[in-house]
Amino acid sequence: LQLTLDVLNLFNRKANDIEYWGGACTRSETLSGSCGGGIDGRLVHPLEPRTLRLSLRASF
Repeated sequence: LQLTLDVLNLFNRKANDIEYWGGACTRSETLSGSCGGGIDGRLVHPLEPRTLRLSLRASF
């Protein structure tokens, strides 16, 4: 048996996991095929909030 505990964003920091410049479309534009190159802008994915993850693995 293997028991694992992961703590993500221990100090609950408010930051972005990744930031980049690129084109983006809305979901309706993508579905209708009218997106083209999208609208250029800064795209971000914020850090996840403080999270505890407990897992148990059994091998035999």
